[in-house]
Amino acid sequence: MSAHLSQVLDATSNAAASLGIDRALVGMEPVSSPGAGIPVWPQEVMGGAAGKFARTYGTYLETPENFLFMNYLTLLGHVLSDKLTLAGGL
Repeated sequence: MSAHLSQVLDATSNAAASLGIDRALVGMEPVSSPGAGIPVWPQEVMGGAAGKFARTYGTYLETPENFLFMNYLTLLGHVLSDKLTLAGGL
C-alpha cells in the first residue's frame, strides 16, 4: 500500500471515529484478500438479446460483460418506457 493511500485511509478512519461511525459501516475493516466480501456476478442471468449483446461486445471491448448487460437493459427500459404499460391496479 502506498504511503499516500495509507494516509488517506487513516484520515478517513479518524474522521469516522470522531463522528461515532463504526468502521465496518464505512468499509474500513481490513479484508483478508482482495475482492473478499464482494458478491460474484451470476453469469446464468445473462440471457436473451441482452446476454448475446454483452458476450459479443465483451470479446471486443475492455468493458466487463455484466456492465454491458445491465447497460443494455437500462437503455431498453428507457426506449420502451413510454410505449409499454401494464394493466394492473394497486
